[in-house]
Amino acid sequence: MKFLTLALVLFSMGAHASELKKTFDGTNARCSLSADAGNSAYRLKILSERKEKSTRILSLEIGFLKCQENAGAVALVPAVGNEILLQKTVLPNGELGVVEHKILSFSLTAFTESGKLLDKILIEDLSLREVRAEIKIDESQLSANDEVLINGLGVEAAKLETQSDDQAIIREFISGTYKLK
Repeated sequence: MKFLTLALVLFSMGAHASELKKTFDGTNARCSLSADAGNSAYRLKILSERKEKSTRILSLEIGFLKCQENAGAVALVPAVGNEILLQKTVLPNGELGVVEHKILSFSLTAFTESGKLLDKILIEDLSLREVRAEIKIDESQLSANDEVLINGLGVEAAKLETQSDDQAIIREFISGTYKLK
């Protein structure tokens, strides 16, 4: 799915406050033109943070969004994660067609800039607009200069509206990256 417009999100927690900063918007993240209707996005927000021994535990809220056209204006609006989104496209024969996109699975991965995996969680229920999840970061695995990134990764099915489900193309997509400060 085409992902993301993400907002800088701050959560003040005193001495050990964390911040998430968007660093990558994913593939074709936009919602400014009528042609963008049908794109999807997510936002990530830290709800709370705690530390247990050397593990930093972040309680996160993941909000799913879609680009929707209404009365000639387009805007990101809340959506359930697995909603079927329709997007207009020009077919090879020059006619206008409609592509259906549906997210089949969505996960968050925490890793260092050098690529060391710290945690990966699968978001089980995509039938909601917002879901909560915890990312656990074992700080004993980090060196002094390591920065932690959190990536959204989805798997979607995409097909022309006139095609059967067994003709859908299944593909992975990176939906956006946040840097944990």
